[in-house]
Amino acid sequence: MVTSSILAEIVGAYFKNNNPGGQNWIYQNVFALEHIPLDKLTQIPSFKNAEKECPILMILGTPKSKDNPEGILLTDENLYCELRLSISKTNTSFQKYSLNSIKSAFIRYKLIGSELIINEKNVAYIGIPFKEQVLVINQALYLVIAAMQPIGLLRQCKDDSSQNILKYLMLNELQNYDALDEKEYHSKKKEILSRL
Repeated sequence: MVTSSILAEIVGAYFKNNNPGGQNWIYQNVFALEHIPLDKLTQIPSFKNAEKECPILMILGTPKSKDNPEGILLTDENLYCELRLSISKTNTSFQKYSLNSIKSAFIRYKLIGSELIINEKNVAYIGIPFKEQVLVINQALYLVIAAMQPIGLLRQCKDDSSQNILKYLMLNELQNYDALDEKEYHSKKKEILSRL
């Protein structure tokens, strides 16, 4: 079973490995794990629905209106969106997707109003100004969604990220059955997480 601590370790390792200088994370409106500021979390009223969940990743958009803040919150259970449904609209709409129901999620970068795609459907627009930011966010989303997939499905994926997630999940299963001693477990875990 994938726990919030496993998801946090996966995302934490990804940002550690892709964050030169070890900053609190590199873009002004993307926050991961313990770097998610509580005041920003409460800035978007619909995110208060997630108070019993573990926040993993928060992306704040560049809203068209100060009265309608927008963003995405990824927790250990759900993906919350407070986003515009159309690029020309200023008001936002709240949406919630269970991670168990998401097979794919990514942001398609566009110069004006990037699109949030979930399960191959354009569900909303978000103002994200930097293409580099979108690339990093998409990889973090991919890692979390991959970790939530059944092990059998992950075995069929041939890309390195999926294979590393699979190895990490299997390593945790071995640890749950006391098949590894602590030193061996931590050594293998460090090696796998360094490849994310």
